[in-house]
Amino acid sequence: MVVELECGDSVESQLLIREIVEDSPSMTAFSTVRSALHKAGLFFVVTLDGALTPELASRASLVVD
Repeated sequence: MVVELECGDSVESQLLIREIVEDSPSMTAFSTVRSALHKAGLFFVVTLDGALTPELASRASLVVD
């Protein structure tokens, strides 16, 4: 399954996206481990309005300019 995420050019918005695309279960919007977002089998495509920050680049597998 492919998930497309649109992201602004602020460091804060890219840090939030980074939390979502990390390999471990995402706890950003959840209060318990049982309600965490598990991402096995997902492919994330992130579209940026500005420059890619190092924070998000550190989680990228492929960057297309």
